[in-house]
Amino acid sequence: MKRKKLGQEDLGRTAQNILSLEYFKQIIKGLNPSIKVILLKGEALLDAVHENVGLRRLAEIDILVKREDFSDSKGYLSSRGYRFTENIIPSSDIGYINSVMCKSDIKFWPAIHLHWHPVNNSFPSFMFAPRIDIDQIWNEAQPLDGYDNALKMAPHHQLIYLSEHSLKHSFWKPFHLSDLDILIRRSGDSLSWDRVISEANKFNMR
Repeated sequence: MKRKKLGQEDLGRTAQNILSLEYFKQIIKGLNPSIKVILLKGEALLDAVHENVGLRRLAEIDILVKREDFSDSKGYLSSRGYRFTENIIPSSDIGYINSVMCKSDIKFWPAIHLHWHPVNNSFPSFMFAPRIDIDQIWNEAQPLDGYDNALKMAPHHQLIYLSEHSLKHSFWKPFHLSDLDILIRRSGDSLSWDRVISEANKFNMR
């Protein structure tokens, strides 16, 4: 009975995730072609790491945009019917909050978490966030299969990012560890441990 229930939950989660991802792909296709986004956390992992799209529940889709593209990205999402929960805009400094959430009333349209810096709600972020080389992260980002204007972080940056994000949440869910394990094993030789160490040192995150 328990196995059957888990199977039904997995199927339901898979169906909802597939719909959310397809709607998201259609939504970001309308962005100005000059604007690129980097997918963070769940969505990037579902496409790049997990074979089973229903392995995790996709609560929202987190995307990173360049600071100078934030206003246009927010305006576009608003034009598609997304409501922003707070009136937060990027400041000249890297703050404690570096993102804003927006939601749609249309069924299966995913909530979108719009970031202009990968570090968000982390304490004490002032010790490392200003040292993160955002330009380098963008320059080394890689194409994401199935998307025209979406990218994923290079493996060494993604590993550092996931580690910081999981530590922020005290590794309280199993996928915080399993994501790291799967990313490392799937990346194989494309993951440079020398780059992981050197970048973590440079970002003051080692």
